[in-house]
Parts: sequence; C-alpha cells; structure tokens
Amino acid sequence: MIPSSHHGRFSGSNRLWFMPGTPAHVSDGTLVVAADRISVHWAHEGASKAGELVLRGPAPSCRADFTDTFHAAGDGFPDWGWRIVIDWCDPDHFSLRMFNVLPDGTEALAVDLRGARTNACSVMLPGITMQPSGVLATSVAQNNGCVYVRAT
Repeated sequence: MIPSSHHGRFSGSNRLWFMPGTPAHVSDGTLVVAADRISVHWAHEGASKAGELVLRGPAPSCRADFTDTFHAAGDGFPDWGWRIVIDWCDPDHFSLRMFNVLPDGTEALAVDLRGARTNACSVMLPGITMQPSGVLATSVAQNNGCVYVRAT
C-alpha cells in the first residue's frame, strides 16, 4: 500500500492519447492519494471526469481495480487491457501513467498525469524562483512544501 508520507493532493498536467502518434489532449489533473486508493480528476473537451484506482494486497503482488466516468461499457473496442504505473518515489510528487495493451500485446501510453503536492503549488508564482534567505525563510518554505538545497 502507499505509505502515509505520500498521502495527499497532487495537481499537475494530465495528458491523454487515444492513438499512438496523435497529439495529446491536455487538461489540468488532480490525484488524491490515500493508503489503498487514488482518486483521479481531469477534463476532456471541457467536461469534468473522475476515476478511482483501488489497490489490494501487498506491493509485490498488488492488484488494482480502476473505474471512471470516461469509459462506457460495451463501447465496441476489442479486448484491450491496461497496464498502470504509479510512482511515489518523491513524497512531494506523484505520477500515474496508464498504457493501453492491445490484443497483440503492444503497449501505447494513454494517460500521463504528473502532479506536485498541492500545498507546494499553492504558494508558487509562475516564473518566480523562491530563494529563501535565513533560518526563518527556509523554515517557512519547507513548511509550504518546498525543498531547500544549499549550494556551495
């Protein structure tokens, strides 16, 4: 299951492909992460969409069920499958990548949502690099989700 240090809300760009080699449909995306589930929110052609990935079992053999408001049952597609990759290596970033698996076994990237912890994004301004000076500024930056790296 997902460690508690990685629970929370992550926001970023969602890219969606219907066919390999075609341009991505891009929208804002949000991942809400808990121990055994990931809620996903995005938009397609202006309509809000939502999904949920529910995890079961220990990490080496974890299974998952994914449901969403985007796909319809009996939509006429052949027996395609999914491969879903979640990455929580960094507690301030979370990504969800979904691959279509075609009947012949070929995989194609279908969804790429990479989010940053929302509390960090909420205090950032586009084009501004936060460079804290002093102990107080560093503490405030770290409390708001920033990482302080001292360069020498």
